Amino acid sequence: MTSLVELSKNVKVPAPAGRGAEPTLVALMTVRERYSYTIESLRSVRRELRQGEPIILAIDDHFPPEFLPSSHAEFDPLEIVRLKGRWRQNEVRKSLVGPLKCDAILFVDNDIILQMGTVARLLQCLQENGVGAVSPVITWGDEPFQIAHFGGGKLEFVRDGTGTHLLEEHLHMGKAVENFTGKTSVESDFLEFHCLLMSQQICSLEGILDHRLLNVHAHISDALAMKQRGYHTVVESQAMAHYHHRRPFLFCDLEHFAFQWDVRALEQSIATFCSMWNVQDTGKSFGPLRNYVNRHRASHLAASDSSKLPQAAEAIDTGQVPVHLVALLGLAAARDFDKGQIDILEETYWLAANVTVGGFLPSGRPFVSHLVGTAGILLHFGFGMRLVQAGMLYSAWCPMPRDSAVRVEHMSQVQSMIASPPLRDIFEHLPRVDRLWNNLQNADWKLKMTQAEVEALVVNLCARLETALAEDSKMTGHASSFPMSLRDPLHDICSLWGVVGLWQSIEFRGEAFEPSQVLSSFRISESKVGPLFMVDPWDVSRASQSN
Repeated sequence: MTSLVELSKNVKVPAPAGRGAEPTLVALMTVRERYSYTIESLRSVRRELRQGEPIILAIDDHFPPEFLPSSHAEFDPLEIVRLKGRWRQNEVRKSLVGPLKCDAILFVDNDIILQMGTVARLLQCLQENGVGAVSPVITWGDEPFQIAHFGGGKLEFVRDGTGTHLLEEHLHMGKAVENFTGKTSVESDFLEFHCLLMSQQICSLEGILDHRLLNVHAHISDALAMKQRGYHTVVESQAMAHYHHRRPFLFCDLEHFAFQWDVRALEQSIATFCSMWNVQDTGKSFGPLRNYVNRHRASHLAASDSSKLPQAAEAIDTGQVPVHLVALLGLAAARDFDKGQIDILEETYWLAANVTVGGFLPSGRPFVSHLVGTAGILLHFGFGMRLVQAGMLYSAWCPMPRDSAVRVEHMSQVQSMIASPPLRDIFEHLPRVDRLWNNLQNADWKLKMTQAEVEALVVNLCARLETALAEDSKMTGHASSFPMSLRDPLHDICSLWGVVGLWQSIEFRGEAFEPSQVLSSFRISESKVGPLFMVDPWDVSRASQSN
């Protein structure tokens, strides 16, 4: 693979140091799975480097300029290399390391924060121990950042009648770092590119930084190639870098995330790795990896598998919306939800049904049918259990009167469920969903709105779509359409998640959009079966009053 670009003449790459001198270093930062924390990461790297040691930041032409430094003065010497199209990290690394004639290269992701003294300790380890590459302990979680994400790794080749399998184990993950950082450096079978220092002469060896390994196992392949040549890879336990995995994703981050974790790139990387190292592509070797990628995708791409569903590309009609629990559970089974997920769905239904017992929509249909319909629309388009649950609970939570005896009886159970980690982020924004709709009309919404805010809009959208399909909106006196100003933003959202059919199901008309005016009252009366609540599910103001 040839070099992508010529490095600027303005940044002087240090030449290799002579015998006995301090090794020279260049930091190469690449974009992992999002853009928005680049400046903070750059600042931590600059603080750790010695005067005159450059940072090279490689970005593609999709990188939002708003997340680049407005001035280079704080980070100089800084070289920003702009690449055409979209590039994955190993493609960029392979292309750019060739011209760098320094002693060592610090590879670092753009969502990593280096702790004080990290680079000095890595350089010392590389120099004194003669290793091929060295990594700090990678932490994650909340402050004070003392929980390990990566503290070393173990590889084991297992041979049986079907061929050779490779077992991978992350050591110390989830443990407090104080429990395993007694030694200065510990040999590890592989390192991770979150942050690692590699000898420049290693980078130029055949098989290192193979650009065909697009999004997985590049780090393992490099470690095996180094070991094959007699080089060791170690973790420097007294050096630490923090991986900010819990920080919110912005919508613009999700576009790059979807590219980075593309399933086709995953399968190509696995096939390449198997070919390079004579490993069988089996569940034993790559089952955990595929499961991780699927979970990771699902945590940020709300309908990550919707491309497999033909109906996700077409508008939904009334006959495709389930109206009772049996139909809803059947739809979940048809979407390959496992038994555990279907049990969660049924539990959520009964909880939501108990909260809304006695409730009727303006059209006269039982309110519980709205819960089923909202969840059914989300299932129809391939959204995961997290949003399906959120849609059902939101539809139950928002309209019910605060002083309802039935509501009070089940309130603690509802609160407990929506406060759980899978749902909490969405429900933090649903009470302010009218403000989110207004924010979506801003030109810079992709740079400002978080993943959870967009997911809250989709949940609200599907609840509104359900009432429109059931013609409940005709009884409330307000329109069921959306203004033309939301046409393009909603298309971008639905396109990213592969649910263009949801966008096609929406009616766009006019220019005004004032959700705060979408107000109506519920009427309470007595009947032989108890209190009847006549509620309007479009009444978004009730959410903030009830919470």
